[in-house]
Amino acid sequence: MKLKSNDVRQVPQPIAIYAVCPEEALAKPGQVAESLKLQAHGFGLLLVDLTGQARELFPAIPLVQVIPQDEFKEKTRGLSGKLRQRVFDAFEQYKRSPVDGVKEISEILEGLVQQATHDAIQRNYVDGSLRNSPIAFILDTFFGESRFQNFRAAIGGSRSYYSEYRNPSSHWPRGRQAAYAKYSECRHAFLDGLVHISRFRQAMKDIGLTGNLPRT
Repeated sequence: MKLKSNDVRQVPQPIAIYAVCPEEALAKPGQVAESLKLQAHGFGLLLVDLTGQARELFPAIPLVQVIPQDEFKEKTRGLSGKLRQRVFDAFEQYKRSPVDGVKEISEILEGLVQQATHDAIQRNYVDGSLRNSPIAFILDTFFGESRFQNFRAAIGGSRSYYSEYRNPSSHWPRGRQAAYAKYSECRHAFLDGLVHISRFRQAMKDIGLTGNLPRT
């Protein structure tokens, strides 16, 4: 089924797939672990009892929006502590609601920028008036400062990402093509957000700031 899911992702439709098996089959050794693998790859599972009645053990989700656990781990390699936990929580939120997961990722990036501003003010890298400025303005200021010039790629990338995804649309898509486009965009936005979080964090650490989230 994992191979089949790769084929399904090439179809420009929001397709979800269920597996169906007898209820008693789940009691066999190793089958619970197998069912969790199905869930991790976006498949749903229906169990059928001896009377022929079916029940949903867990729902299927459109495969175009699925992010495998291995891919998530690869994108978050190097993150630790509070930041790693926040990103993990965002991933769990993404599984339930992709749009909300993307919002959470944007908020994490915003938190990194806020802490970087606090750190930069303390080190006299930037003026204290920047403290309560909008995130986009802060990133523009960082980008223009000579002290940050070697890190403009990370700063500019974060600026573009935040501007595009800080308020992703939560409106229900009209039609299959619109749904496919939205689910695809959510997947891209979430993974891209992980990249920008890692790059911005590392850039701030390299310039002598903490690269952390705010304590509160």
